[in-house]
Amino acid sequence: MSNGIFSILFSLLCLLPCPGKININEYDDFLGMEPERTYVLKKNIDLNGNHIVIPSGCELGFNGCSISNGSVYFNKTQIKGRGVLFRNITIGGKVSNDKLYAKWFVDSTASNDDYLVDVIKLACESDASFIFEDRQYSFYKPVFAYGKCNLIGSGKTIVKSYENGQKIFILAGNTAIKGKPVTWEGKIQGINFVAQTGSYNYYLGLLNVNGCEVSDCSFDMSREGVNCYNKVIASVNNANFSNPSKGSNIAIMRNVIKLQDEDENRNNGECIGIESRTNVLIEGNIIYNTRDDLGIHNSESVVVRNNNVFAYDGRIYVSNSKNVEITGNNITYVFSSTTGMGIFVGVEQGYDQIPEHIVIKKNVIDYTRASENPCYGIRIRGANYVDIVDNVIKGNPTARIAIEIIEAKANQRDGLLNAGMLVPQHIRIEGNETNGLWFAGYADYKVEDLKVLNNTIRKEVVITHPDIVFKGNILNELITRSVPTKHLNRYKKM
Repeated sequence: MSNGIFSILFSLLCLLPCPGKININEYDDFLGMEPERTYVLKKNIDLNGNHIVIPSGCELGFNGCSISNGSVYFNKTQIKGRGVLFRNITIGGKVSNDKLYAKWFVDSTASNDDYLVDVIKLACESDASFIFEDRQYSFYKPVFAYGKCNLIGSGKTIVKSYENGQKIFILAGNTAIKGKPVTWEGKIQGINFVAQTGSYNYYLGLLNVNGCEVSDCSFDMSREGVNCYNKVIASVNNANFSNPSKGSNIAIMRNVIKLQDEDENRNNGECIGIESRTNVLIEGNIIYNTRDDLGIHNSESVVVRNNNVFAYDGRIYVSNSKNVEITGNNITYVFSSTTGMGIFVGVEQGYDQIPEHIVIKKNVIDYTRASENPCYGIRIRGANYVDIVDNVIKGNPTARIAIEIIEAKANQRDGLLNAGMLVPQHIRIEGNETNGLWFAGYADYKVEDLKVLNNTIRKEVVITHPDIVFKGNILNELITRSVPTKHLNRYKKM
């Protein structure tokens, strides 16, 4: 090849775009950016209040420099490098990162961390994780989570929230965007939430959710002047936010929830409340001093396992739900005038199903520190196919009923598909130990298929009709009462 031809080819090659990195040294360099290119910040850039748009698919590299004082709109941008820093910047759009770090964003003019709410929104829009630092944050604004965004703390991350009128702090799966419902499919993990002021309806609301997890967090609502009158962690239907809202495949694990100090009597709600959900796991949580602890309403396929509840007056409450397993939980009453039921299965108005296929197994319910006010360790009030197996119920022997099987109230029949099934049917009570409590396997109506087998009963048993299969039990005294005849026809199956 002649030198002349080579020279012409070389000149043509120089006219082609260079595939390498392009340096950013000043604001004007942002104005000439092109899509799908790699840019590297070489100096600190002050936008002086200007707005820049990063073209689609670019990589923006940092080398210990910053972008400050303006607004940036990302367009599937990949942010890379060391010492990434956006200072006093308003952001929007989407990134292609799978993680966004709180330390990348600083607002030196802010007195709190509310500016990070927009960064969390960027993470939601990008299906990315937002990573908190190991420090304390303060939020006055609510936080919204949707898409596949994760909110991840270090385990030592502290988030202080100020209610400021919003009545909810974190809303996951919020209102529709552009007419379409928004679903959240992420994790909230390793964050210690501390409510500072106000009355909350929910603290963490899991509304339109699927495949979500809340784990290894703490929720402290015990500060004076703070009240959570509905639910701390709520996965419920709520037409005010999304209509209809749906929820499935939910895991709430290894969290610590505290609503009040041990000697307080505060009017608060459930620590964890589940309504109209499917495939839910509630496992390994520690709950302190609440009036109403853990509620499962109108749900299906729920496992409540290995939780520790230190209850003021609360319980594990199952209403109108199917295929529920309550196993290995410890419920300890810490307030002297406790009247709460340890585990209660019953019906509520407004739902079309009764509780069915409930397993209550290997739980410990301890009333030792409570007073002699009447209450029930385990109470079944209108349910079908319930197994109560290998539980230990202990405490004061003079006033409490360990296990009671009873009809639901007549006014709870409204709306049920089979109102006649308000009389419990197919109940197995086996292998339980009632340490100094009444064992009340009785009712004042006909119960089909009630078995009381191989229990250790340390006071007395009251049997009110002859249809119970009563075998192999260890007991001190058996009291048999006559079978009532009134109202029995009312409870025939419909």
